[in-house]
Amino acid sequence: MKKSSTVKKSGAVKKLNTAQSLLANIALKTKLLPMFGGEFLVKQWKASEQVKYINLLQGVGAGACEIEQLLPQVQILAMSLVDDKGAPLFDFKWEGNNPVFSDADAIDTILENRVQEASEVFVEISAFNGVFFGDDKEEIAAKN
Repeated sequence: MKKSSTVKKSGAVKKLNTAQSLLANIALKTKLLPMFGGEFLVKQWKASEQVKYINLLQGVGAGACEIEQLLPQVQILAMSLVDDKGAPLFDFKWEGNNPVFSDADAIDTILENRVQEASEVFVEISAFNGVFFGDDKEEIAAKN
């Protein structure tokens, strides 16, 4: 499985800084997320991945609505991440009930990386179980 901390956006590649990338990956891929105050987030994320896995098995692709559903979870994660001095990695301010991040591209990058990583994991799990999704690129990659 490929680990990437970049996402292509409109012809340009947006890179997360090292701390953002490392902490986001650690928090998302391990059981450390509860340490960031996001225990309920783990449950939401597992449910989201189960829904995506079922959709893939049924041949339903992930759409923009799924990405929109993950956005609040990524925002909570981003608000929870701090550097070694306790300062937030992502500056934000509240507008009503919504956080507005000074570096919105970084939040989008975490979100899009999460969707890509989840997709790669599902392909690997399905390939291991002998389940493929038709003639899409992910299936071909999983077979090879």
